[in-house]
Amino acid sequence: MGNTRKIKSSSLAGTVTRLLKIPQIAFLILGLLFGIIMLTVNPPGRTADESLHFIKAYGISRGHVLPEWKDKKAGTYFPRSFLDLMVKTGANETGSKLEVEDITSSFKIPLKEPVKVFASYGYTGIIAYPPVPYIPSAIAIAVGRLFHLTPIVLLYAGRLCNLLAWLALVYLAISITPVLKWTFFLLALMPMTMNEAASLAADSITIGLSFLAIAFFFKLSMDQSKQSIERKDIYILLVLAAVLAFAKPPYYLLVFLFVLIPVRKFKSKKEYLVVFAIMLLLVSFIVIPWNMALGETMTGRLPTISPGDQLQYVATHPLSFFKVLITTIDNYKEEWIAEFTGKLGWLEVALPTWLVYAYLFMLISVAALDKDETKVHAKEKAYSFVVMLSIFLCILAINYLTWTPLRNPTIEGFQSRYFIPIAPLLFLLLYNQKIRYAKSRYFYVFLFAFTTLAFTIAMLRITSFYF
Repeated sequence: MGNTRKIKSSSLAGTVTRLLKIPQIAFLILGLLFGIIMLTVNPPGRTADESLHFIKAYGISRGHVLPEWKDKKAGTYFPRSFLDLMVKTGANETGSKLEVEDITSSFKIPLKEPVKVFASYGYTGIIAYPPVPYIPSAIAIAVGRLFHLTPIVLLYAGRLCNLLAWLALVYLAISITPVLKWTFFLLALMPMTMNEAASLAADSITIGLSFLAIAFFFKLSMDQSKQSIERKDIYILLVLAAVLAFAKPPYYLLVFLFVLIPVRKFKSKKEYLVVFAIMLLLVSFIVIPWNMALGETMTGRLPTISPGDQLQYVATHPLSFFKVLITTIDNYKEEWIAEFTGKLGWLEVALPTWLVYAYLFMLISVAALDKDETKVHAKEKAYSFVVMLSIFLCILAINYLTWTPLRNPTIEGFQSRYFIPIAPLLFLLLYNQKIRYAKSRYFYVFLFAFTTLAFTIAMLRITSFYF
């Protein structure tokens, strides 16, 4: 009997060990665990602009895809009880301390949905965000409204649906990518990524969709078992293009990764060009009308901000813009590094400096060591880097035009979490088959221990900062 128990125990342990060596399974287990802890412990509104994301998701749950208007200001109407919740929990007060009772007592705040107030989006990028990143949270809020759930329950339900959708997207991405599986794993479990994933922020779904798109392009172009592009692959490409176009800009530019796919995998060069053209047209027919529909919402938030004047200045002084770009990178590089790994909450909960650089070292090491039989050519790495750099510069340009005062010496408004969705393209540069290293159990043990340590420290920092 005792031997039977030992055999069963040994068999179970062996099964668990084998499962944890599968990156998508390991991600799903740790991602779900970390995500539930993060969405529960992180106080309401303690992710950048979460309160505005909350009311935008609420507006979409009511069918208002475009902003509503009042006194020439773009925003949305939402229950007054939401405002009561934000005041009770200090959601918009950076650095404010909370008692656990402040949150538990908030569950008693009734919805009272008919009593509405108007909130302007001010001038934030949230105005321009299409509806796709809000679909999971909006569905949760719509269902919760039917049952008259309290505002804080709607908030946590939205967080949970965002988390589950993000888990599904990243799980699929890790499953299908032929390269960098453990790099995707590490990027997804970074404290900053988890902070966004378990919130109402649009970055949650944006990161998941971007990872999935990158992984699918990698599969079609680099997977040696994928010798031809089938009809279903084309349908998936078109769906991805449409969804990316309806997600947070400018990540729809990831469609240019299509060029990575060898022409020989298509039935003909004509099919290759037609599919690529349809993808580009599809993105254009979504992005352009969407921005036209926004109309006057895309005006500056301050008299010193004028996208039109800024664009004219760039056109007439192109060298000045490059000087601004270089100055910005030089001035903010250390802050961006800290933010990328994890400057949580309202960018006020900083991780220890040693952990920030340790996580970057882990990403670099794993990207260099994690390899298989898949070959990645230099031109594929170079082109992926060009796409990544183009999106990065495009984000900076958007911030320069819409967030930076005219002729300011640096670009304002960029936060390095915007780089997370395209980070796999950078780490592809490190993929190689020259370093001889066979992953042993110590590789997996160290990887799980490190990500758990990083997340634990992040949660300790959050609780000590806010409570």
